[in-house]
Amino acid sequence: MDTTRDHVFSLFHQLQGVRVLDFIKFPPESRQTVEHSIRELCHIFSAADAGMRSDIASYVDHKFSFAFLWFAKLMAEKAIRESCPEAIWEGLMAILIENFAYDVRDTVPRLVLLHHSATKIGLDCADLFARASKLAVSEKASRIVHDFPQWPTGRGLGSYLYEETGSGASFIYRKLGDDALF
Repeated sequence: MDTTRDHVFSLFHQLQGVRVLDFIKFPPESRQTVEHSIRELCHIFSAADAGMRSDIASYVDHKFSFAFLWFAKLMAEKAIRESCPEAIWEGLMAILIENFAYDVRDTVPRLVLLHHSATKIGLDCADLFARASKLAVSEKASRIVHDFPQWPTGRGLGSYLYEETGSGASFIYRKLGDDALF
C-alpha cells in the first residue's frame, strides 16, 4: 500500500470515533485535531486522481460525516474573517468528500454559506463551483455543486436558517433559533 493511502486511512481512523454528542463537548484542542485531519484530507482529495478521490469519499460514514459539514461552515466563516479564498475551496472539498453521505438537506445550507462567503469576498462563484464539481465522485454531487451558484439567487441566509453575526475576527454564521455548532 502506498504512503498516501496509508496516510488517508490514518486520518479517517482519527475521525471514525467522532460522534455528534461527543463533538459538541470537545475542548478546542480536540476540535482543532478534527479540523487538521479534515484539512489534510481536503488537500489530498483536491490533488488526487479520480480513483483516489473515490477511495477517500468511500471512507466517509454517515456517523461522522457531520464533521465535514462542520468544517465547511468553519471554512465559510474563515473566508470572511481572513478574506481567504483558499478556505472556500477547502470547504467545497469537504462537501465533496462527504459526498452527501448523510442527507442532502444537511449539505445544502453549508453550500449556501460557502457561496455567500465567496460572494462577499469577491470570488467568481460560477467558476469556483464548476471547477470543484469536476472533482466530485458522484454525478449527483457534481451536478448539485456545479449548478449551485444559480440556486440561492434572491434568497437570503434566513431562508436556510442562518444569519451573519459579528465582524472581522468575530464573524460567524449563526443558525437561527439555535446556538449549536452546526
